[in-house]
Amino acid sequence: MREEQYGVLAAHYDALMAHVDYEAWAEYALERLALDSKAAAGTHTLLDLGCGTGSVAVLLARKGYRVIGVDGSAAMLAVARRKAEEAGVHLELFQHDLTTFQLSVPVDGVLCLCDTLNYLTSPDALAAAFRQIAAVLKPGGRCVFDVHSPERLREIGETVFADEVEDAAYIWQSDFDEVSRICTMYIALFVRERAGSDLYRRYEEVHRERAHTHEEIARAAGQAGLVLVGRYGAFSDAPPGADEERIFYVAEKPGGPLASGERRRAPSLGKGTGKATGGS
Repeated sequence: MREEQYGVLAAHYDALMAHVDYEAWAEYALERLALDSKAAAGTHTLLDLGCGTGSVAVLLARKGYRVIGVDGSAAMLAVARRKAEEAGVHLELFQHDLTTFQLSVPVDGVLCLCDTLNYLTSPDALAAAFRQIAAVLKPGGRCVFDVHSPERLREIGETVFADEVEDAAYIWQSDFDEVSRICTMYIALFVRERAGSDLYRRYEEVHRERAHTHEEIARAAGQAGLVLVGRYGAFSDAPPGADEERIFYVAEKPGGPLASGERRRAPSLGKGTGKATGGS
């Protein structure tokens, strides 16, 4: 049974991604947003773009930030709403496409994590997303995002993954096209019919991620009026290595109280951050 992206998978996503240290993701992104440390967290509004099941958004809300979450999957947002209620925090959640979303309020910072931008499978779509990000950011605001590198998506294309949790299991096979640099991921999800049953129903989802080059990212961000002020290896303060699997970027909207070269510098991270891994 063929499903939309993050359809049936949404209900089992958190269990299958239980190894991900979202606290480390949130802390790493916040340090690079470099928000005014003298202002209370409650005075800042953050956008979690591609928020998924809300794991990072809930953590940010617990820290006192006003959090807006945008995602294309209604099923993932339903999980995020439930998690926010269980955590006793408020999230403003909206279903929108990353390339056309709009907000009624400007935000102090944007987080777009866990290779969300790789799901935009053309340079035009990437450019459109950056235009929307620039439109909602306050002057001087920053966007922290990460992408899977071409090397990582090529590796995924050559690998078969499998995992199981209490009531579900998946087999994940992929193909990487060298010309389009699109990795097509075929996920077969097996879900237990009911508690105590040995019967499983099979569902299929097809996901696609594109390996954007640094030049494409810089061009798209620049055309949107954003300035790239940081580029790092995964959960590092150092530039990405030649074989880096995940690359983090910081883009800034000019016009804040300080010029880019005078901005507050994010402090170095402590040990242990490198244990955080992405969802794929």
